[in-house]
Amino acid sequence: MSRFRKIALAVLVVGFSGVLVLAGGTFYMLHAEVKRICVEAGNRFEGDCVESLIATVKAEELPFKTRNEAIWALGQLADAKALPYLTEIQPKTFCQKPCGNKYLCRYELDKAVKWCTQGNLTRWMYAHREDWLEEGRKG
Repeated sequence: MSRFRKIALAVLVVGFSGVLVLAGGTFYMLHAEVKRICVEAGNRFEGDCVESLIATVKAEELPFKTRNEAIWALGQLADAKALPYLTEIQPKTFCQKPCGNKYLCRYELDKAVKWCTQGNLTRWMYAHREDWLEEGRKG
């Protein structure tokens, strides 16, 4: 194998490894954030993650930031169980990105509806999400 091919192979391996590390880090951060939001919702409201997140979005006394985070988390979970509620509020939500946490964010809502309908790349990460609520309610 020529020196050039060895260098090219080394660059390729290092580059691929870097992409894997970045993807893993991104998945970890997404998972941690969805878990945090779900546990907070579960501590406020009864039900599983989806039900607690929906209750969070409905809670008009909560800040829009908290409610928009719940919409984002519902989209990340991509659970069709959230679809009836999300599609119900979709026509009533007119804010476009960025909302500045003054309204329910239509951009996040549209994305959540799409992902609850079609699925997304990361939904597999949340298979054991109900364990989060048990952990959160104990601790």
